[in-house]
Amino acid sequence: SLKGTYFTIIDLESYFLQLEIDPTDRPYLAFKDTRGKVFQFNRIPFGLKNASSIAQTISERIIHGTQTKAYIDDFIIATSGSLQAHLEEIVEFSKKLEELNLTANSEKCKFACTTITALGHIISDKGIVPELHLLDSWINYPIFQSYKSIRRFVGAVSWFRSSIPNLAAAIKPLTKIMNKRGNFQLTEEITKAFQSTKEVIKTTCINYHPDYNLPFILVCDASNGVIASALLQKQSEKYFPIGFFSKSIAERKKFNNIKE
Repeated sequence: SLKGTYFTIIDLESYFLQLEIDPTDRPYLAFKDTRGKVFQFNRIPFGLKNASSIAQTISERIIHGTQTKAYIDDFIIATSGSLQAHLEEIVEFSKKLEELNLTANSEKCKFACTTITALGHIISDKGIVPELHLLDSWINYPIFQSYKSIRRFVGAVSWFRSSIPNLAAAIKPLTKIMNKRGNFQLTEEITKAFQSTKEVIKTTCINYHPDYNLPFILVCDASNGVIASALLQKQSEKYFPIGFFSKSIAERKKFNNIKE
């Protein structure tokens, strides 16, 4: 959970290039130049297929036992309580980086903020909500000109799926055709689904931070080839959304038992 009063983002400088490759693996990344001279990487290069997963694994080891979350080279420290306690957490995390000889990019770091922006979301002491300007960009997205533009639209909107109730039902007609190839033809069904999705985006909610001392309420529904759910919690006599889920059901799974 990223529940907290203060937040800090630590961005590592050219993270991949700070990670050394095991000497026995370096020959696998060797290459020749036009003169036949052989070179090999000593550190993980950008573009390596496994680079992100390797970096994330190392990041998870770095944050083990701390109040920090990691997404590859970005680390978010979230603490509740006093500013002093938060600063102490930053110091402890900095010591870990120093022990591993890792360097942060000071220009991209933000310290002791009450609100931060990360991965297209705004995080505060209340919860997490998509950035408004990103939602606006998809609400104002021009009508599709190709299947590629549909894939781009669906992919971007789906990133905010946990904040948009029943998104899958709106974009279902688009997901059915987005992987098609060949000549694109704009139909009434596509236009209707496009406008419907834009209206659903406008219902985007803040995902409130959960209180693990209180019970959770899971509301589920399944209809018309779509399954959806909402995780709620009653706080201060009001029901607050913790997160949403929705997904289209493949044709072959429509006749499965409800428990499946």
